[in-house]
Amino acid sequence: MAIEMCLEDLEINRGTNTLYNKETGEIIEDKEVIINLLEKVSKDKQVDNAKVKEIRRMFDLEEKKEKYWLNWKEDSHFIKIYRTELREYMQTIKLSPDEGLFLFCIQTYVEFQTNRIAKPDGTSFSNKELQELTKLGRDKIKGLLKTLEDKLFIKRVGQRQAREIYFNPYLICSGNEVSKATVNLFKDAGYRPITPY
Repeated sequence: MAIEMCLEDLEINRGTNTLYNKETGEIIEDKEVIINLLEKVSKDKQVDNAKVKEIRRMFDLEEKKEKYWLNWKEDSHFIKIYRTELREYMQTIKLSPDEGLFLFCIQTYVEFQTNRIAKPDGTSFSNKELQELTKLGRDKIKGLLKTLEDKLFIKRVGQRQAREIYFNPYLICSGNEVSKATVNLFKDAGYRPITPY
């Protein structure tokens, strides 16, 4: 009988909240029969979706839709933003639009484990390359590096061409690991976390 039956044969009696076969008058109570029928009509473009939805509700067969992509970009690198810490810190440290732009542009270059700002090939950015990346002028970049270091968003280590820039790992880091040396770099510079870790 389940093979012969189609969706058009079924009628919903809303008063008794039952499903019956219009041809035979038989009340359909077998959940397996309904599951098989709904599976059969699932690929039909002309199906009465409202009827299918009501039948699913009656038989407690709500469509199970996955809420999350469990393997979302599984092989990709990611940046971890400590939202609460960053939000709280930004309440105390005001950023200019250019400072915000600069931080936004460099955050995607935070290196795994070291939290160093580095190009994909592992080399450090020169000031000229930072200008190209952010579309800001030479003097603006120099000033931003100084003020962002004063505000403890970044820390520069080394001189001139050999200098490296590190991003504050209390605010943003790459992946789940960060070098103790990088953490100590910001701790020694006076950064005190606002939120508990």
